[in-house]
Amino acid sequence: MIKTVFNIQPEFPGNSPKNLLISPAEEGVSFLYYQQQPFFVAGLSVYQYSSVIGQQDTAGSLAEACKLELNKNESWEQVYIMSEGKPSLIIPDEFYTPGQNKNSLDLIFGESFDAVCFNDDLPGLQAKNIWRMQQDEYDFLQNNFPGARYSHANTNALACNYKSEDALHCIVERNHLKIILFSGGTLQIIQQFNYHTPVDATYHLLNTCTQYKIDPNAIRLILYGYIETDSSLYQEIYKYFLQTNFAVMPNEVNLSEPISQYPGHYFVHLIQLASCAS
Repeated sequence: MIKTVFNIQPEFPGNSPKNLLISPAEEGVSFLYYQQQPFFVAGLSVYQYSSVIGQQDTAGSLAEACKLELNKNESWEQVYIMSEGKPSLIIPDEFYTPGQNKNSLDLIFGESFDAVCFNDDLPGLQAKNIWRMQQDEYDFLQNNFPGARYSHANTNALACNYKSEDALHCIVERNHLKIILFSGGTLQIIQQFNYHTPVDATYHLLNTCTQYKIDPNAIRLILYGYIETDSSLYQEIYKYFLQTNFAVMPNEVNLSEPISQYPGHYFVHLIQLASCAS
């Protein structure tokens, strides 16, 4: 079972090549329809899986969502698969050993007996991002999008979207946060955390600051995703982070009229992934 959160039909102007970005995660999947030059976002859909994490048939839920999406356009210049799965680990090039991706991920995230492992280059950090996807999920995507290019959302986020000035970036999803911290001009952490209450979420932000000796009142906190100022989550966070702002949509991004009706911070993290896909 899946829940439709957003379903904004793509409206493509002209005959420029059309691209599709699919971002599967443990809790759901997002689809973004866009043209690259000039960059224009024509439509998007976001689905949440209704089952409990770890108990749902992820590949089955992904297939159900794709059935709703594939009739929107069947001719794509390029399809990008950008996984939002939690098993993702950054390893400096000097410590990276080819052939050890599975062992490294199993050590940190627990053993997976049926998964496909990948490694993405992060030349700006002189590192690799190694990550994995469940085999049945990968098989479904390969069968339906045989020419797709695969990468992890963390790879593109670090390569293209987040600047190195000191800031704490927080992408808010239904039951988890992605936290990205830059301090001293250097990436300190990029990690996902599960949460159940606003207090849980705030704890993860505060604990990140504690670990890296950051004053919560002194660091800029930039929020992305489905969060509003009148929400209990925002109010709890603002007690401790006084420099809290919502992410802003870049000026060079053109949006279809239906998408532009929503606050920019809802989708900017997803749109930024597409804007630097190659």
